[in-house]
Formats: sequence, structure tokens, C-alpha cells
Amino acid sequence: MMILAAQDIRLRAITTVSGNVALPLVNNNVLRLLSYFNKKDIPVFPGAFRPLLEPPRDASGVHGSNGLGDIALPESSLSLEETAAPQGLYRTVTDHKPCSVLALGPLTNLACAFVLYPRLPEALEHLYIMGGALDKGNITRYAEFNIAADPEAAEIVFQSGVPITLLPWDVCLANIFTDRHLKELHLHASRAGDLFLKINQAPLGYFEKIMGSRSLAMADELAAGCCIDPVMITRSLKTNLHVELAGTLMRGATVTSAGGNITVVTEIDRSRFIDTLANINTLP
Repeated sequence: MMILAAQDIRLRAITTVSGNVALPLVNNNVLRLLSYFNKKDIPVFPGAFRPLLEPPRDASGVHGSNGLGDIALPESSLSLEETAAPQGLYRTVTDHKPCSVLALGPLTNLACAFVLYPRLPEALEHLYIMGGALDKGNITRYAEFNIAADPEAAEIVFQSGVPITLLPWDVCLANIFTDRHLKELHLHASRAGDLFLKINQAPLGYFEKIMGSRSLAMADELAAGCCIDPVMITRSLKTNLHVELAGTLMRGATVTSAGGNITVVTEIDRSRFIDTLANINTLP
């Protein structure tokens, strides 16, 4: 929703990937959301139904059985593109230079595209990723969901040479929003804001069970905010990133090392983020 509402961003395409829920549900959700907001000219390229090596993970316990907080949107008349996500990515990026990508799920599609099209990384202006953790993960002690879901894909993307801005789980935990915070945003006053609040009732309930209070870690929203308005990044570190691929206890962990062109966000301007999030109220 934030990208759809952003004044200075032209959304050229969407690719789907198995992530919080299975790929058919993801495909369905994207098409229904685009129809709901009357954004019917954006192509949707279907992506990977599973990671490269790992069995698919599932976060329906957090985001609802359909991945949209069990909110049933009206059926869509839109259809998926016949072209698969890797080819769709390559075509979109090369046809619309300069072009950046915002990745909010496992990085399987990007890894496949980089392997199939070796010149794609140099054609990308920038890559914004929600994923990884510097200190504490959310799927294991060390690993965050999106990276742990497909560690091999993440390693391919991190070593691609593309300029990357990574929004890790640590920043999400440092910017928790409670029920009270959400009410103060007055999102219920708009159609889009009301839908946003309804979708997030499922994760609010999940965090209440494990943390004792109704709160929300806005992971995808924070990453989208950094893409829309990079000025909101107030502190970061420049590093190289590797993904732990061996072992069991730390598989999927993101490990920093000297050098590299990956910007890892460590602090954001919360008030600036709130202003960017509130722009969803402008959606029809």
C-alpha cells in the first residue's frame, strides 16, 4: 500500500514468491489488492513456489491462514503474467532504467534472475531488502525469516555487487507499534488505512500471545519506507554480508565483514516513517 501511495515512485511490476504463505495464496492476495485499489495496469509475474534447497517455511500463524490476516477481499478479474518472475524482473529492469527493486520476502526470484541473467545486477540501480538480523533473529536465535527461508538465494544476492540497503529485524524490534500507537495514526479514517488495520489484527494478536501486549513490528512497512524516503535512515553501517549456509544452529544467520557495498540500517527517524505510512490514506 505504501508503494502504491508514494507520489515519487512508479511501480512497474510485482513478482510473487512463496513466503508467509504458499505461492497460490500470495498470487491471489496481490491480484485482489491491486483490484481493490483499482491499480489494474501493474503486471504481476508469478515466482518461485519453494526455496532453492530448503523446504518451504510458513508464517500463517502470524499473518493469518491466507496471509492477509484472514481478510477476504473481493475476487479479482486480473490475471498473472505468463512470464515467470526471473524473466519478468530482467525485462522490467532493462526496459525501465534506472530501476530499483524492493524485496519483502525470500530472495529466491532475485537469485534465479541473477544466475540466469549475469548482467542484471549491473543494470539495477538499487536493491532494498527487508531481511536479516545483526543480533537476534525471529525464526531462530540467529536468523530472520526471509533470509532463513532461502539462505542460498540470499547469499547469491548479497554477493551480486548490487548496491543494497538492508532493513534488518533489529530495527523492527526497536520500532514496535502498540495498539495505542496505531490508533493515534488515525488510519481508520480512510479505506486503505482501515484495511491496513484489519489485516494487522492477526499479527497484533500473535505478538500479544508471545510478548504479553498487542504490538506490531512493521517489518515490510519500514523497508518500504526506506525505499520511498531514504532520508529517514538516520544511522547505518557499510559492510559486506554473508549468510551462514552450513550447520544447524546458525544456518540462515547474516554475518557482517569488512568492506562491501551493503548498507545495513541500524536506526530510522520514526516520525518521518509515520508520515510516510500515513500517506496510504491518500489511496482511493
